[in-house]
Amino acid sequence: MNRKVVDGLFFVILLLCSFLAVVTLGSIFWFIFSNGAEALYTELFQLSTNDLFATAKLQAMFVSTVMLVLVTLMIIGPFAILAAIYLNEYAKNSRLAAVIRFLVDVLASIPSIIYGLFGMAVFTQLLQFGMSIISGAMTLSLMLLPILMRQTELALAQVPTSYKEASFGLGATRFETIWKVALPNAMPSIGVGFLLVIGRIVGESAALLFTVGSFVRMPINRGSGLLSVFEAGTTLTIRAFIEVKEYGNVEVAAAIGILILMTVVALNLMSKLVIWVAGGR
Repeated sequence: MNRKVVDGLFFVILLLCSFLAVVTLGSIFWFIFSNGAEALYTELFQLSTNDLFATAKLQAMFVSTVMLVLVTLMIIGPFAILAAIYLNEYAKNSRLAAVIRFLVDVLASIPSIIYGLFGMAVFTQLLQFGMSIISGAMTLSLMLLPILMRQTELALAQVPTSYKEASFGLGATRFETIWKVALPNAMPSIGVGFLLVIGRIVGESAALLFTVGSFVRMPINRGSGLLSVFEAGTTLTIRAFIEVKEYGNVEVAAAIGILILMTVVALNLMSKLVIWVAGGR
């Protein structure tokens, strides 16, 4: 077959696949916004001042979701980065590193429902945190640590060796080279890992049903009147699941879907800003 014909056919296939992907994504957005826009306006924007933090409103789920994302990232961020630095810069291709990588890959493949049961047994009952944001965040930390850890290790491995050698040649120590050369150059790729983790946190439901709960309430401590990670709540994704499964309320579930999309976009933009600043770009 003529090469030009093959190239043309391959181009058409790629174009069709791209078009199909765009149409699919557009259809999802159209379905969510067409079914949920009115319900979102009613639930979120037609509230009196006194009802702004009412427990039955979307604000409670939004606040719980954002708190869950922030606490989870605060827990796994340092551990994932430090562990990846050890594997890439110190252990490298040793037997211990191979064993750690194998175990990390195994942990990443475990279903989320198993982590949920473990979190319920350990954090909710054994440590007596109860149904709370902190129980859910620690459960998600165990589940998502392997993903962020491996992504960070790959990001560090992509930093050119010549950069490190130039740093050593200028008299920098290994710590200074890692902190001032490797990490800043790997930050964009590390940021991809954080974005993936944020998406998993916002979209997770199975692991959180047993640790955070499904009761719609603002996670406010009754004694202090302040937001607390030791209070129960529910996330946007869990509530969307319950609205469809228990009540068949597609409109409210779609409204929650809109809020989920807005939350993910906002958190991604914030993450990119932090990465941009941390990377010195």
